[in-house]
Amino acid sequence: MRVPSVAVSVSANIIANVAARVWIGGLQLIFVPVYLRLLGSESYGLVGFYVTLVTATIFLDSGISPVLMREFARLRHKADSASEMRGLLFNLECLSLGTALAIGAALVLLARTIALHWLGTVSLSTSDTSRAVALMGLSLACQWPGMLYASGLIGLQRQDWLMRLRIVGGTVQWAGGAAILWLVAPRVDLLLLWQAGALALLSALSRWALWRQLPLSPERLRFDLSRLHGLWRYGAGMLSIGVTYSIMMQADKLVVSSFLPLDRFAAYSLTFTAASLIPVFVAQPVGFAVMPHLVRLYLDGDERGLAREYHRWTQVTAVLSLPAAGVLCAFARPLVEIWLGKTSPMVDEVTELLPWAAMGNLLYTLYIIPTRLQAAAAWTRLSFLINAVVIAVGLPALLIGVPRVGPVAGVGYWLGLNAGTLLIGTIFMHRRLLQSELVRWWSFDVLLPSAIAALLLFLSTRLSPPGQGYWDGVLQAAATAAAVSTALAAVLPYPRQMLTILFWRTLRAFG
Repeated sequence: MRVPSVAVSVSANIIANVAARVWIGGLQLIFVPVYLRLLGSESYGLVGFYVTLVTATIFLDSGISPVLMREFARLRHKADSASEMRGLLFNLECLSLGTALAIGAALVLLARTIALHWLGTVSLSTSDTSRAVALMGLSLACQWPGMLYASGLIGLQRQDWLMRLRIVGGTVQWAGGAAILWLVAPRVDLLLLWQAGALALLSALSRWALWRQLPLSPERLRFDLSRLHGLWRYGAGMLSIGVTYSIMMQADKLVVSSFLPLDRFAAYSLTFTAASLIPVFVAQPVGFAVMPHLVRLYLDGDERGLAREYHRWTQVTAVLSLPAAGVLCAFARPLVEIWLGKTSPMVDEVTELLPWAAMGNLLYTLYIIPTRLQAAAAWTRLSFLINAVVIAVGLPALLIGVPRVGPVAGVGYWLGLNAGTLLIGTIFMHRRLLQSELVRWWSFDVLLPSAIAALLLFLSTRLSPPGQGYWDGVLQAAATAAAVSTALAAVLPYPRQMLTILFWRTLRAFG
């Protein structure tokens, strides 16, 4: 079975994405405990609330950035498309900037109300909290346009540029924030102000990089909604998905932040910071890199090639995500202790919640390729209906469960929604797209690697001596993850072939 050259180019894009994500994830792992120690658990809870706000409002961008990504993936192969591409970007850029200003202004105006009636503070004053929420609005507005420019670079398959920008921006954001807290004052408003400046810089650099990649056109740029004619249906569908998706994915964080004190929400936020390494390092790089490729195959009507790439990238996703999720479940305590410090008061709660959150993120990651296939086919109805059902069932359960049993209800909701989405979504998707591939996808792409990973993790934990120190646990977790990755890469055909080709190409490059 030959690996197409385009698969290798997609692999290069994934490597570029992963490199940037690993760098930023490493910065996050290093500096989150620093922020926590300097700010304290309650002030860090505000940082966690800001992350929740960003993710909860992301739906407003879901009718804009995905349109640009899909259209650029289509137009980059079309001759004489310079005017169309530049005009589309300019019009969507105007819409994105307007949305950013509206979100920022709304948060500034509602800052005191949120501080008084939403966030449960103990030592922080209302004025300090409301000032922090207002600065969250500024940071969000500065970050917002960068999402559009990143989608454009992905559509053009210029992840190399995106990698460089994210590494620079992430370093300024995380390391600079720690320096501000340490050298100036450990205040959350200073941190948020620095974040706003760093995110504005990243958005400006991303804009420069994207416009530089576009071919020149003599046509004058002007705002004209007629350029978006024919795209509104796809944009509206993606927006409807974004609204329901945002509610579905952030409901647990919003409910926990509302019913529990900020220090306990900080522990909940830290749990998902650790568990998010799975989608951040795997789902997002693979999904973004593969999307333009799937769009081209679908528009060309190449169903055989589409099926091949569908299985290929699901297997790659499994190889990358199963080892990480497995060690977060099996070795939660030593990993949390080495990250937060053995004496941190949050170790016990984060250790209790982390396996559930990690399993939920694993299921979310395994479903990323089916969601990208649906987006490539411009089919939005299925995801919207699934999201609506999850909200109708899950939101009442959260409102009942969190006040009674605490954040355990939140991680239970997270695991349940991703399990249901994976099971139901793939069944209904394959009734319309790649109809004969469902059994093969479940059997060889998902269940087989999951069983191998579970077996190796079970054997490793059975060999673990009782009462071992956390450094021993960390080393054993690393060895286990390496063993699982090696076994999966050896058993699954597509990753094995791709690694073989990349290995020989690397040897020839250095030979």
